[in-house]
Amino acid sequence: MRRESNPQKYWDGRILDWEAGRYEGRRTTSIGLGELLASSLSQPTRTRQMLSVELLAPFIAGRDVLELGCGTGRLARHLLDAGCLRYFGVDHSPVAIAHARRRYAHSPVMERIRFEVCTAAEIPTAGYDLVMSLGVLDWLSDEELRKLFRNQGSRHFLHSFSERRFSVLQLGHRFCRAMDRALWPAVVRPRYLTADDLIKLIPISSGAQIAIYRDARLRFVAFLSSLPLLTLAGTSD
Repeated sequence: MRRESNPQKYWDGRILDWEAGRYEGRRTTSIGLGELLASSLSQPTRTRQMLSVELLAPFIAGRDVLELGCGTGRLARHLLDAGCLRYFGVDHSPVAIAHARRRYAHSPVMERIRFEVCTAAEIPTAGYDLVMSLGVLDWLSDEELRKLFRNQGSRHFLHSFSERRFSVLQLGHRFCRAMDRALWPAVVRPRYLTADDLIKLIPISSGAQIAIYRDARLRFVAFLSSLPLLTLAGTSD
C-alpha cells in the first residue's frame, strides 16, 4: 500500500476543516472532494464520539485516560465530566495540538488536561491507566499497530476501527477515498481491517480478553476493547 510520505503535513493542512465537517456540518473543499462527500454522511462519526464516552463511563472514575489522535481535544471535557481524573491527549499534528491547548486555555479543567505532539505508535509507556482512540487504527501500518499495542501494555483500551465487511456505506466510503487518491496521489488513505486482523497484532503477553462492540448506528465502524462491554449492550460480540 502506498502511503503519504509526510502524513503530519497532510493532517496539519486538513484537521480543522475535517473536524468542522464531521462534527459541525461545516464543509470545505480543502479536505478533498471525496472527503467532502463523506462528511455529508457523517452521523456515524458523531455517534462514535458520543458512544465512546458512554461505553467508557463505567470504567474511568478516578482514572487517567490517554486519547490517541485527540485532534483538537473535543473529547477531553466529556471524559472529565464522565469521571476521568486526568486526561492526556496526543496527536501527530502540531496544528491540532495548538488548537486543543487554546480550546482549554481558560477552562477550570485545564489543570487536569495535557496535550502533546506524538505519533500513535510512539505513545508513552507510563502516565495513564486506560488508552482510547477513535479511528486512529485505520491509518496505521501493521508494524505501527504492533508498536502501539506493545506500548499500551496490559492497560485497558477502547479503540474504534473501520471494520472490513460488506456495507453499502463502506463501499461509498471507499469510492470517496479512491476519488481523492485519483485527484491527489499523495493523499493519505485509511485501511479497512477485520477484528481478527487487529487481534492477531496484540501481544499475547498483554493478557487482554478482547471484546468487539458493534452498533447499527455506527454502520461499518466497530469498537475493539479489553473492557467488559458485553454487560452494556446486546449488540456486542
